[in-house]
Amino acid sequence: MNHDHINSKTIVNYFTLKKKDYDLNENITFHSLRHSFATYYLMNGGNIITLKSMLGHTNLGTTGMYIHIAQNFNQLEGIRYV
Repeated sequence: MNHDHINSKTIVNYFTLKKKDYDLNENITFHSLRHSFATYYLMNGGNIITLKSMLGHTNLGTTGMYIHIAQNFNQLEGIRYV
């Protein structure tokens, strides 16, 4: 099975172009979108092992930080994800 990965610089460069095209806030970064995706994925029942693979992490501990973030997100006042 072939597991070709897109170079991260290619993705960041593309995101930077789209950010300019849509005049997005400068504080929005590819990294912030990556974190948002991972957190939302787990909050909605996604599998930590699958997320590890999607993010390209070699260590499950690196991916594990998203579990803590996802669990604490529902504790923010006025926000309820179920």
